[in-house]
Amino acid sequence: MSVNSDWSFEVFPPKDGDLDRFAPVLQRLGALQPDFISVTRGAGGAGEQIHERAAALIALCRAQLSCAVTAHLPCIYLTRAQAKAQLDHLKEDGVNRVLALRGDLREDAVGSGDFAHASELITFIREHYGDYFKIYAACYPEKHQEAASWESDIAALLHKVKCGVDTLISQLFFDNSSFYRFYDELQRHGMSVPVRAGILPVDNKKQVERMTSMCGAAIPAALGQLLERYGDDQLSLREAGLDYALHQIEDLRNQGQRCVHLYTMNKAEVAEKICKAFT
Repeated sequence: MSVNSDWSFEVFPPKDGDLDRFAPVLQRLGALQPDFISVTRGAGGAGEQIHERAAALIALCRAQLSCAVTAHLPCIYLTRAQAKAQLDHLKEDGVNRVLALRGDLREDAVGSGDFAHASELITFIREHYGDYFKIYAACYPEKHQEAASWESDIAALLHKVKCGVDTLISQLFFDNSSFYRFYDELQRHGMSVPVRAGILPVDNKKQVERMTSMCGAAIPAALGQLLERYGDDQLSLREAGLDYALHQIEDLRNQGQRCVHLYTMNKAEVAEKICKAFT
């Protein structure tokens, strides 16, 4: 099966843990022949149960899909021994792509790990595994919320890339001009690794407001108007949000940015409609 390198999809373990019921979603996503499917750990992103569910979903992807699988690896609460154990397990299972993340800080967390930043995890992976793993890392077109300034955030990202990143995946954004400004700044600094633009097709007002408050992405006036107009009409908002995402992607492609990472929210039909629109 050929690979469509323009697309990659993010999924997360279903809350009820029912992977049998989720399998058809994966099959529909796999049929679109993406470059890879990334498996996040879902809300919270930590804890043994969440880790086990993510591992089970990765195994299902490996068993059912022909495309590559990328495992999310948040490190803020991992010891070096725990990180190595997880990476060893991924290698044993034939998974050779990881998204190296610091991860979210949690108020309920007990203790701390050995990694303060994703760059330290990336260095650790390169030291112990060489080039076995293809390493993805996150970037923030509108600045990480915890960064002191735009300049310091860019500097931290450039350092992270130098530690051994192969490809960057952007946080979701709804204003393409922010992405272009960010991308041009990286080019000005001579950064040559690919950047996948993270796109979230909106279909739930509360969900998008919660997610943007967590990641710092701005809601442009045009999208804000859609949320206000259709916020209580799920079907209409889904259609309007899909149309908004299609226009974003069309504009990105017109500007030479073809590689898109879709935050699918486990909705295969959305990915199908978007990919079909550009075939």
